[in-house]
Amino acid sequence: MKPSRTRTRIGATALAAVALTAGAVAIASPASAKANAIAINKAAFAAKPKPVIKVKVTYSCDTGTSLRIEGVATGAASKKTVATGTVASKNVVCDYRNHVTEVKLTPKPGTALHKGAKVRLTVKTRDAAGHVYANASKSATL
Repeated sequence: MKPSRTRTRIGATALAAVALTAGAVAIASPASAKANAIAINKAAFAAKPKPVIKVKVTYSCDTGTSLRIEGVATGAASKKTVATGTVASKNVVCDYRNHVTEVKLTPKPGTALHKGAKVRLTVKTRDAAGHVYANASKSATL
């Protein structure tokens, strides 16, 4: 028994609707499930009131995650840690959008920072368990 024209059209319409829905889901998924990312925009040295390296970073993270941003500056020549800093998880907004924040890196005791010093900057996003979600590195002259 052959299907009628009406049944054939209904079947074809249903198949087309399923295909369109699957395509829409495939296209929308990457936009809503954005990868965790971080990038260093620029770094500046501030000598007063206390010496500090101010690092502007752009980050994004998935909704529902609780991350902190950690920064480290190492000497370009010696690879010794020069300065460290953290942005607490309560100050990090995770909602799929890009956000800009400043990480203030405080020098270790005995470290003499000055304008013109060359450093290697590294920033990371970490969760409470210590897993790294994203990281970025950049050389900079203060």
